[in-house]
Amino acid sequence: MGDDIELSFDDTFEDHSVDSDNNTISRSNSFKLKKGGTDSQRKKDKRRSKLWYEKSNPQPQSDSEQSTGTQETIPTAIVIKNIPFSIKRDALLATLNNLDIPRPYAFNYHFDNGVFRGLAFANYRTPEETDLVVSALNGYEVSGRKLRVEYKRVLPAAEREAKEREKMEKQKVDKDQSNQDVRIYEKIDDQQIDKPKTDSENGRHEKDKKDSEKRNQASDQLDLNDPETLKFYDQVIIFRDDKTREELVFPKTLSSAQRRTLHLIAQKLGLYHYSEGDGDDRLLRIVRKPASAAINIKQTPRNGGSFGKRAAHQLLASSGLSESPSNRSMRGDASPLSRSPFRKSWLNDGNGTPIVFPIRQPRGPDPAQNFAFRPSRLQLSAIPFGVSDDDSVSDYSEHRRSGLFEAQILAAKERIFLAALYIGSEEKELIETLRIAIRKSSNLKVHILLDCLRATRGGKSHKDQSPADLLAPLVKEFPDQVTVSLYHTPDLKGFLKRFLPSRFNEGIGLMHIKAFGFDDNLILSGANLSHNYFNNRQDRYMLFTNVPNLTNYFDDLIKTIATFSYILKPDENSFKLVLPNVPDPSSQSKWFKKHASLIMNRFIEKWMKKGDIRAHQLKQFDTIVFPVIQMAPLGIRQDETATLFILDTIAKRSNICYHNKNVHWQVFFTSGYFNFTQKYKERILNSTAKFRLLAASPEANGFYGSKGISKYIPMAYTFIEYQFFNDIIRYGKSHLIKIEEYKRQNWTFHAKGLWCCLNGQQWPSLTIIGSSNYGHRSTERDLEAQVILITTNDSLKKAMHDELNHLRKNTTVVTNETFAQVDRKVPYLIRIITKIIKTMF
Repeated sequence: MGDDIELSFDDTFEDHSVDSDNNTISRSNSFKLKKGGTDSQRKKDKRRSKLWYEKSNPQPQSDSEQSTGTQETIPTAIVIKNIPFSIKRDALLATLNNLDIPRPYAFNYHFDNGVFRGLAFANYRTPEETDLVVSALNGYEVSGRKLRVEYKRVLPAAEREAKEREKMEKQKVDKDQSNQDVRIYEKIDDQQIDKPKTDSENGRHEKDKKDSEKRNQASDQLDLNDPETLKFYDQVIIFRDDKTREELVFPKTLSSAQRRTLHLIAQKLGLYHYSEGDGDDRLLRIVRKPASAAINIKQTPRNGGSFGKRAAHQLLASSGLSESPSNRSMRGDASPLSRSPFRKSWLNDGNGTPIVFPIRQPRGPDPAQNFAFRPSRLQLSAIPFGVSDDDSVSDYSEHRRSGLFEAQILAAKERIFLAALYIGSEEKELIETLRIAIRKSSNLKVHILLDCLRATRGGKSHKDQSPADLLAPLVKEFPDQVTVSLYHTPDLKGFLKRFLPSRFNEGIGLMHIKAFGFDDNLILSGANLSHNYFNNRQDRYMLFTNVPNLTNYFDDLIKTIATFSYILKPDENSFKLVLPNVPDPSSQSKWFKKHASLIMNRFIEKWMKKGDIRAHQLKQFDTIVFPVIQMAPLGIRQDETATLFILDTIAKRSNICYHNKNVHWQVFFTSGYFNFTQKYKERILNSTAKFRLLAASPEANGFYGSKGISKYIPMAYTFIEYQFFNDIIRYGKSHLIKIEEYKRQNWTFHAKGLWCCLNGQQWPSLTIIGSSNYGHRSTERDLEAQVILITTNDSLKKAMHDELNHLRKNTTVVTNETFAQVDRKVPYLIRIITKIIKTMF
C-alpha cells in the first residue's frame, strides 16, 4: 500500500543480532531467542554507560517541551521498533494484515545508510484506527522479539528551524560551488577541452559527479516529521488510491516551498503534476495522466507584425518548446511534449529567434452553466431525461401525505407501480383505494415490489398483519391485475439465515427503493407507505407529472428486479412465496448474484443506449434528470459513482470560484441515519465548499424509545456524529462545515438528499432525491434508487429552496456544548459495538 520512501528520523538504534535461519513469525513466548552470558553482560555494561552519559549530560528541553511537558506527537502516524532484521517488509505487512486491526495506507521500513535497523513507519487515516493498532501491536511478539509501538513525534519548532537553516545554508553553499565550477570551466580554452584526460582527472570527474548526485538526492528528500509535509502526503496518497477521482487541485496560496514538497510527493508516488495560470494565480494540479493529454495546441498564423506588450512580458525562452524535467523523467523519455502548454509564435525577437510564450488554459463557460449543461461526463454513469419546469413539484406539506397517493391512485387508468421497503400494517385505507381503482378500470395493472424480509414480518403486536398478509386478499381478488414481488437479499444465507432474529437480519441487506408510478406520473421519495411517514415523520416527496420516459424507466426497473424476486401467491392459510426459474438467493447465493447481476447490467446497457439517442434533444429542456441505482451485492455502483463525481466537481469548481471571486459554493447534505462512508467523508472534509450536514437528533431518531437492544441505536449514531464532528475540527474546517440536528416535538427525521447552490447563489440548482442514506449499508448492502436533478429554472430553484428551508426550520447547529450534555454521553461498550457493526447501519 505504501511506497518505499527514505524517511528522516532522529533516534538511537540498538544493534540487535538475530538468527538468520529463524524467519518465522509467532505470538508464542516459547520462541524467544537465547543469548550467551557474554552478550548479556556486554549489553548491561552498554546500558550502564548510556545511563551514566545521559545523567552526566542532560539534554535541554525545547520551548514546546517545557511548556507541555512532553513532545508533540502525530495522532495518525506510528513508529514500530524492535523488528527482527531478518523479517522482510512484505512478510511483516502480511502478518499485520492477518490481525483484526485497521490496515495502514502507508507502511515503510527505515534504512540507515542502506542498512535496516529494525524500524518501520505506518500511517493511518484516523486517530481511532491508530489507537487500535497501538494497543494491539505494542508487545506483539515477532520471531522472538516483542515489538515496541509509539506515536511518531514531531520535531520541536527550534529543532525544525535549525534543520531548515542548515538545509538552506547547505543549498546556498552547493549553489555557490556550482556557480564557481561553471566559471572555472568557462575559462578553459578549446585546447584544454580537447586534451585527453588522465586517469587522475577522470577519477576526480567521477567523484565530482557522485557528489553532485548525492546533493541532488539530499534536496529531493521528504521530511515526514514536518506536520505540513505529512498532511500533504496524506492528501496525495488518498487521492492516488481513490480511482474515482481524476485530479487533486491545490490553491494559488501555496508558497514555493509547499509547491516543491507537493512536486516531490507526486513524483515519488508516480503521479503527474503541473501548474495552471501565471504568477500569483497559479493553481497546482496533481493528476494520473500527463498534463499534455488535456491541452490542445493551436499555432498562430505567420505574420510580421508586433506581438504586443503582454506577450513581450511573458517571454520565456528562445529555443523552442519546453517541458518540466520532473514530468519528463517520470514519463520515461527526454523528448518535448507533443502538445505543450506553451504555444510557439511565428513572431521573432529581431534576431530571427522564435518567441515562446504561455497560453492560459481555457476554463470553459461559467461554472454554473458548465456543471448543469455539459452532462456528457455524468452520462458515462447515468441516463439523462429532459424535464420541463412544470413537471416537477416538491411536496413537503404537513397534512396527511397519503392524500397525495390516494389522488394519484384513483386517477390512474393503465398502470400503478409501488416500490418500498414495506407497507404499514395499518394502511388498510390505502389497500382499499387500490381496490376501488382496479374495479374502476379493467385495463389497470398494479405491480408492488417490497422487501421479502420486512414484508413477511409482523407488526409490533401479534394482532398486526404483515404487509404480505395485507396484500394477499388483493392478489386473490384480482389475480390478473395485481402482482406482488418480494426481493430477498443473497447475503442472508446459511448460519445467518438460520439463527439471526428477524429484527436483526434486515441489517444484512434490503430492497430499499422508494418509487411510485401512476400512468405517466412519478413520485420519488425516501419514505415508506406507512402511517407514521404520512403524519409525523419528516421526509421528502417530489412529484413528476407527464414524464412518460422517466416513468417508463422506473417501471422497467421494478419489473426487472421482479424477475429474480419471490412472487406472492394466496393460499388457504394466508400466502406462499413462489420463486421463478432462478437460483435461490439463500441456498444458491453465488449463482443468484451472477444471474441477477447479468440481468441488471443488461437493463443498464439497454437504457444507456436509449440515453444516447436522446442526448442531442436535451438542449430544449431547462431541467435534466439522471436516474441512478446502487446494488453493490450485484456489482452495480451507479449511484455512488455519480454522487462522487458530483462532489468532486463541486470541490473543483468551488476551489476555482473561491480563488477567483472569493465566493463559496454551498452544499446541504442530509441523511436520516448519519453514517457517511469514508469516500463521502473525504470529499466533504477536503472540499473548499461550504457544507451544512443535516442529521437527526437522538430524540428524532426512529429508534428513540424503542424496547430491547434497538433502544441503543440512537446512541450509536450520536457516537458516529461525534467522530465526524472531531474530524471537522482536526481538518481545520469548522468555518466551512457545520452539522445541524433536527429536533421537533413528537416528530422523527428521515429526510435524505443533497442540494447545491452554485457560485454563492441563494437558490440551489441541483438536488438529489431518493432512497439512499449515503451510509455503509446503503452503499454496500441495500438496493437503492435516486435521481439527480439539475435545473436553471428559477421557479423550480425557489421550490427546492423553500423545501430546504422547511427542513432546516427545526434544526440547530451542533457545538462542543452539544456533546458535553449528560444525555449525549455514549457508554464505552456501545462505542466498541458501533465500530464493529458500523457497516450494518
